Amino acid sequence: MIQRLREVCDHPALITGKREPVLGRSEKFDLAVEKISSIVEGGEQVVLFSNSLVMLDLFEAVLGDSGISYMRLDGSTTDRQGVIDAFNRGEADVALCSIRAAGQGIELTAANHVIHVDRWWNPALEDQATDRVHRIGQNKTVYVYRIQVTDTLEERIDALLESKRQVSAGILTPATAGARSWTREELLEILSPIE
Repeated sequence: MIQRLREVCDHPALITGKREPVLGRSEKFDLAVEKISSIVEGGEQVVLFSNSLVMLDLFEAVLGDSGISYMRLDGSTTDRQGVIDAFNRGEADVALCSIRAAGQGIELTAANHVIHVDRWWNPALEDQATDRVHRIGQNKTVYVYRIQVTDTLEERIDALLESKRQVSAGILTPATAGARSWTREELLEILSPIE
């Protein structure tokens, strides 16, 4: 049920199976397309991540119709490195990526815009996907957009993800902060004999 509620936030085609017309049925989808068009018109490249292969199909249809060049990277991609290299050479304006297939092991540094059209349950995986653009060699500012529908399940997912981030930061930050400075009293307590 939760998955269905998430899908209806993306586009009704994910629920009904009716893919035509694509535009004009989902404000979220239409906003993502507008954002992509604006980025491309500005002469920059964008990577779009989605959990749904059907969403990637819908973006392919709209981008193909509008003449915006794109490449797609998902679990069925056979020549991953060839697709990545072509994108980084500027042979496509948009990289449509499955978050699970493109979350690690690739570099898409030609882009400096990342759109997460739907959220993943694990914020670390989402950050890892964003990092595909934010790699060594990236010399531009990277902009990250997370698109969600207000007053829906997506807002609750976003709040849950934020609390997960805070828990993770509370655990990892002290562990990676380096040497801890001890007060004299703490050192004396640690070194005192056990009674």
